[in-house]
Amino acid sequence: MNIPNKNWVEWSVFGLGALLVLAVVSYLAFEIVTRSTSPAQLTVTLGEPQPAGDRYMVPVTVENEGETSAENVLVEVSLAGDAPVRSIVQLAFVPHGSSGNGWVMFPAEPAPEQLEARVLGFEEP
Repeated sequence: MNIPNKNWVEWSVFGLGALLVLAVVSYLAFEIVTRSTSPAQLTVTLGEPQPAGDRYMVPVTVENEGETSAENVLVEVSLAGDAPVRSIVQLAFVPHGSSGNGWVMFPAEPAPEQLEARVLGFEEP
């Protein structure tokens, strides 16, 4: 059996590849062992209302500061007044340590101080 001779470039590439694979496997193992499983912690931030034809759109940002992701996040935005109006947006997925964006619509221009947002619920993946 003849063992082929390898030059220093081949050995360097092999060593670098093996080091990268070892680093990725070590990182993933560390994350699995140390990550807690606390539920998603969702906070809602509303942006400035913007006209859209005969309606007004309000941007909604949901941030997840928890340790797990959230699916099908349901957010309600209410407009206080004589005749309260509410609008709902559903975000498909908000990963942990990240945020998701959406829009809600209102028939009249809402004053930012009259808007109130809350998370109605979500699913754990």
